[in-house]
Amino acid sequence: PPPATDSLPARPREIAVSCRGIKQSFGGQPVLHGIDLDIASGETFGLIGESGSGKSTLARIVTGLQPPTAGTVELFGRTVAPLVERRQPAERRDVQMVFQSPDRTLNPRQRIGRILGRPLRRLAGLPRRAVPQRVGDLLASVRLARATAEQKPGTLSGGQRQRTAIARAFAGLPRLVVLDEPTSALDVSVQATVLNLLNDLQKTKDTAYLFISHDLRVVRYMADRIGVLYRGRLVETGSSDQIFAGPNHPYTQMLLAASSNEGRTMAEAAIEAGPDAALDASFAGCAFAGRCPLAEDACRKAEPVAREVEAGHVIACWKRAG
Repeated sequence: PPPATDSLPARPREIAVSCRGIKQSFGGQPVLHGIDLDIASGETFGLIGESGSGKSTLARIVTGLQPPTAGTVELFGRTVAPLVERRQPAERRDVQMVFQSPDRTLNPRQRIGRILGRPLRRLAGLPRRAVPQRVGDLLASVRLARATAEQKPGTLSGGQRQRTAIARAFAGLPRLVVLDEPTSALDVSVQATVLNLLNDLQKTKDTAYLFISHDLRVVRYMADRIGVLYRGRLVETGSSDQIFAGPNHPYTQMLLAASSNEGRTMAEAAIEAGPDAALDASFAGCAFAGRCPLAEDACRKAEPVAREVEAGHVIACWKRAG
């Protein structure tokens, strides 16, 4: 008899986005330091870190909203142009972004039907006569009434506007969606609705997500794998279970401690951990050494190499890996 299906090895997923050696500087100040990152189709990769760590900068580079100083972005095995304007139509369709505030993508003067109809025509190539039906289907997919098409963004609640922004992102059938703090401006009950909606859409479309958030509880709920970004460096990556079980990079431990205490934010944890000293160009050591309780002289002399502590779990720390 043929072997049971569940006994066969799983087929490797197609890599949706691959970042290699991504660097970014503003005014001579480095923001990202050689980021290497892969996200597979159907996977959610959570990116966490304090404000200013470079999360949104990396998101904008992936989507082509700004070019990197160095490095390349590959989408589904093909190197793409740094700027979205220079990418092929299919490459622009494949990658969409949902921002923290839907007001950045929803024109307050236009009705929802027109807002959703534009990407349907330009990205999905839908004929004009088919747009109204598809707009209604899109609204239904994000659990909004079809009559919402006749409303303007200002008449909707915050949660409804964000669901509309998600519908707009999915209008062109993207294969990768970058979500930059998509629920941070919403109350807890609305957050749950939006997160569940994103999970449902991913299951039906096999879409890859780059999910950026400062809320570790949200990331743990959403992400298959997690990357921890500190001062533009990926100091730890692993599955969600590995990150929350440990061992961890000392910076990750600080973030986990912040999330485990109700009412305590990442910013408060950072203040408690000590000031984040500015590093000059000649500094060759670990960027976290000035705040790390485990730091030794050796940590200030050379930047740690990322090493695998177990399959799929990588930590860049002299004390935690090796």
